[in-house]
Amino acid sequence: ATRQGLQQKFPAAATEIDAFFSALEGAQRAAMAVFRMRALPGPLAAAYRWWTRALIGRWVARSIDEVLRETITDPKLRAVLSAQWPDHGGAPRSGSFAMHAEVMRHFLGGSRYPVGGAAVFAKALVPVIERAGGKVMLSARVERLLMEGERIAGARLADGSEHRAAVVVSAAGARNTVETLLPEELRDAQWVRDILSLELTPCHVGLYLGLEGDIRAAGATAANHWIYGTWDTGAATWRDPERTEPPLLFVSFPSLKDADHEPGPQQRHTAEAVAWVDWETFAPWEDSSLGHRPDGYARYKAMLGERLLAHFARSFPRIAPLVRHSEVSTPLT
Repeated sequence: ATRQGLQQKFPAAATEIDAFFSALEGAQRAAMAVFRMRALPGPLAAAYRWWTRALIGRWVARSIDEVLRETITDPKLRAVLSAQWPDHGGAPRSGSFAMHAEVMRHFLGGSRYPVGGAAVFAKALVPVIERAGGKVMLSARVERLLMEGERIAGARLADGSEHRAAVVVSAAGARNTVETLLPEELRDAQWVRDILSLELTPCHVGLYLGLEGDIRAAGATAANHWIYGTWDTGAATWRDPERTEPPLLFVSFPSLKDADHEPGPQQRHTAEAVAWVDWETFAPWEDSSLGHRPDGYARYKAMLGERLLAHFARSFPRIAPLVRHSEVSTPLT
């Protein structure tokens, strides 16, 4: 359906669109090859890397922009096909085409949403962890990774308690992990410097809306919306929020995706609108803490909310009057 829709919108590019979809399949095979390689023992991984080197070089090692320029002539069609890049954070000029293909192929299958919302993951997983003797701790800030010899052996929390394990996994991001949690004596290693050289991906601000009314009749659907104010999808970051409009707004209606959502007699629903921003915008307040932000931050956050809501209203004029509640999140929160 997506392929046919694109070919109807861009009839002169029908053959190129077919070629692009073939490229998606090849790139997904390349991405899976990388995943398999990471799971193999050293000697087998080396052999597998040699066997798949051409496939990986063609799709993983090239950017989204490179492959699109090779495949698609129309710059507007290239923009449409690259628009989902913020889902994985690799901008068209630098992001791996294989990662982009993974995301696009996922959504071509119709995507998925957990029945009951995201909280069901915790409800399902926590009892399994606890039955196996594990423990789940909330609001437990990790202060430091612990060393035993040359291996990471656990973590120290801000309350001073230490927790040790045979295997330690950090999901805080590679850069955050080595920059803030790794012991000082390891930070001069070349692999650490390699990680610290990675360019930061954009942050985001979120507008969360509570709605009352028949939002389907007003035009809302379960689809994701990528609303660009430019054909240059790589310029998606909102650089000057006080003087400009966001060049990209992602809009979604989560309550329409959840098969268990009961809107009730007031027909209550939710929406989210997300814009990508530069971290430097919020750097002046990075040392403040939740509940103790200065007045300047509160005013700035309120301004962001007003601008995002106005953008949402222009894009969904029939839904905007149904907004009853709004709340803003920033990279600090």
